[in-house]
Amino acid sequence: MKRIFIALAAALVFIFLLILIVPSWRQSLLGVSLPFNLQAGRTEPVSVVSMLLNAREIRPLSETPNLEMDETVQPEVYDLALGLLEKVALAGAEPVVNYEVKQAKLAQVGVSKPTDLLDNLYSLRLTPQAVINGFELLRGRQFAILDTPRLAQTLAPLWIPRPQGTLKPGQSWSQRWHITYPVDTLEGKRLNLEHRLTYQLAEIRPDRGSQLAKITYRGEIAVTPHDPLPAHTEVLGTGNIEGEAYLNLSTGLVSIADDRTAWLYVVRHLDYQAEELRLFDRKSRVFRPLIVPNAARSFESAMPQDGEAPDLQQVQKGKAPSPPPASPSPRP
Repeated sequence: MKRIFIALAAALVFIFLLILIVPSWRQSLLGVSLPFNLQAGRTEPVSVVSMLLNAREIRPLSETPNLEMDETVQPEVYDLALGLLEKVALAGAEPVVNYEVKQAKLAQVGVSKPTDLLDNLYSLRLTPQAVINGFELLRGRQFAILDTPRLAQTLAPLWIPRPQGTLKPGQSWSQRWHITYPVDTLEGKRLNLEHRLTYQLAEIRPDRGSQLAKITYRGEIAVTPHDPLPAHTEVLGTGNIEGEAYLNLSTGLVSIADDRTAWLYVVRHLDYQAEELRLFDRKSRVFRPLIVPNAARSFESAMPQDGEAPDLQQVQKGKAPSPPPASPSPRP
């Protein structure tokens, strides 16, 4: 009997050691943590490919708030490719990461256009949990097609907020971040864009000696006034976000991420009996070309080709095409 107990104990120890050795078994049992540890001075290129849609409608004042754009509105649709140099300007508990635009290519209906983004320098501030805590233009000019707040939204998938403790595949967590948006027709009065997101650790997959965490996310954008509005003026808005990112568990950096963000707002001028509706829709892929060199080739746009403005409800109801998988697989 004693030998049986010893044999059982030995078998249990063997199984336990095996679980600790095999990464997938260990992760299922103990979970994983998402590292976040930036080194000051670290410099790396980052690339963005994106389709942008901007639409504007000026109309008589609606009897009740109306966030639906008329189907006759002709939006502007752009292809945009960016090459940025990412540099960790400040490490520690609240790191600062700078982005300098080194390459910029813009096209509208196949026609190349100049941009005001080239050589612009931006600064991104983060919390100890990798939550975006500010984004500003340090040098250069504002680019109307993709202004500073919307560029922050474009780069946001690189910075997945870290949850407390460890996670097992299938577990979720929530986080919020916000940025202000100045409205040109309200003399620069700012709106607060609060991004309310739920993240899920979808899976962990091995890749050339490293472990990649696939993280999916979705959520909404709450649009509210940040500054006091002029008299007899109302502002309403809403938005939706969905995407996925691949985070390297060794480096703590996102290698590639696909994102679809659509949001809109309406400014209601009660005394003039008029209102303005603005819609911004973007589908983009942001990636590290040293790790995923050919990621731009498989990027597919969700934007319409015939000039039709998509309804924001497409994103809310899940009708927008899902972001394509990160292919090819990122290298460690």
